[in-house]
Amino acid sequence: MAKILLVDADQDNSRNVHKVLGTQGHTVVPARSAEDALNILHSDSTIRLILTAQVLPDTTGFKFVQQLAAEPQLQKIPVVMLLAQVDEITLRAGLHVGVKDFLARPWEPETLINKIKRNLPRRKAVVLIIEYERIICDRLKYIIELKEFTVLLAGTAEEGLEILRNRRVDVVIADIGLPEMPGPVLIRKIRTEHPQVPILLITGLSGRLSREVARSAGADGSINKPFRNLEIIEKLRGFTASSQTAATRQPA
Repeated sequence: MAKILLVDADQDNSRNVHKVLGTQGHTVVPARSAEDALNILHSDSTIRLILTAQVLPDTTGFKFVQQLAAEPQLQKIPVVMLLAQVDEITLRAGLHVGVKDFLARPWEPETLINKIKRNLPRRKAVVLIIEYERIICDRLKYIIELKEFTVLLAGTAEEGLEILRNRRVDVVIADIGLPEMPGPVLIRKIRTEHPQVPILLITGLSGRLSREVARSAGADGSINKPFRNLEIIEKLRGFTASSQTAATRQPA
């Protein structure tokens, strides 16, 4: 889950935030002042959200957010501000300097969880394409990267398996006719090491026959040649949707 920077000198509040967000799988990194927070941010590029108090020992929360906005590598990190008092003037001032959302004290655990969930930047789904023909790789990469996906390329089955061992991958697209390893063999290897990763098989067959071949090979679905852009994107979105991870996969 996400790494969240908590900037707050209130130790009781810090303990409560740690406890609640820990149940959601988040890692909470504490900082007691703006200076501490900036030092952490300069040394840790994995912070995905900042939860800060409005009043800090060395400055105000608003001035701290302005400091973040002045640094290109920090200005894109979303900031949620803890407020002791919520009024229109305070909200307007916070939005003006770049605060994304607000959380009033005392807060309820469910409210905190929802605020964090709503404001965390979404990670782009990663699609691994295992294809030996460069022109097909480039075509698929162009189609998929136009939308909300990150694409990794592998020219051989072994290269694809190595990427799967070292990178988080959400969906695999593989050619059924890889020269050094038949599609069904590759799928069995992926299933053994990464059973939860959906696999789409590239075939040159018609729709129904393509689905049957993909099913018999152990894949979750197929992509037919010639490629249809919208169909590919819709299938990828279906497999990368959060609800899909808990559902039984069906051939697409």
